[in-house]
Amino acid sequence: MKKIEYLVLVFAFIFTDFVYGASQSPQYQVYLNSGYFNGFSILLGFGINNISPALPIGVEADLGYTHQSDPGRAVEARKVFINDGTAGNNNVKESATMYSINVDFKYPLYKRSNIIVDLYVGPRYADYSAQFEYSGGNEQFAPTSKNWGLGTGLKTSFEITRKMDIGFNTGIDYFFPSTISGHGQFYYNPSGVDDNPRNNYTYADADNVIDQPAITPKFLFFIGYKL
Repeated sequence: MKKIEYLVLVFAFIFTDFVYGASQSPQYQVYLNSGYFNGFSILLGFGINNISPALPIGVEADLGYTHQSDPGRAVEARKVFINDGTAGNNNVKESATMYSINVDFKYPLYKRSNIIVDLYVGPRYADYSAQFEYSGGNEQFAPTSKNWGLGTGLKTSFEITRKMDIGFNTGIDYFFPSTISGHGQFYYNPSGVDDNPRNNYTYADADNVIDQPAITPKFLFFIGYKL
């Protein structure tokens, strides 16, 4: 048989398999994650599995909320974003929030009985804001940053019933440096060209005093429901 005939047969097999897979109903799932992701996090997501046997991948997207009770080094943050600590005292009310959007493309590494282990990778977006309020000085400010990133990890699912899964989502995300703003007038840029910085402080100083997402591990427990 000639090479061209082999190619025709191969492409015919792939096309037939893809069409057959496309004719099967994909599996839709909603799920809830909770655990650690740059603080205590809750993520609500939606996924599509079994897209096609010819292309054995799944896609998931979720929206996340993260709370930090300790968002950084409050005393140093005051110097970088407000003043050199000449008013009030160092009694600080502090917290931080992060809203995230995560999209993952999954590939099954292991599947047996009621256990599935998926490798995933995908883009990330995080909107971060820390809040510091200093007693006695009538000072309050909120450094913010908006970061794009990439993440990867493993999702291990255990089928409890035909409709319900539980499992673990472990991974690591990397967020690219982006502008940090604070107190309405100070902007520290990763490029090193800052807008109205205080004294000789730099982007590295601003990044060091707040716990914005950077290299961020993820340890989540999830429960999923198949629609």
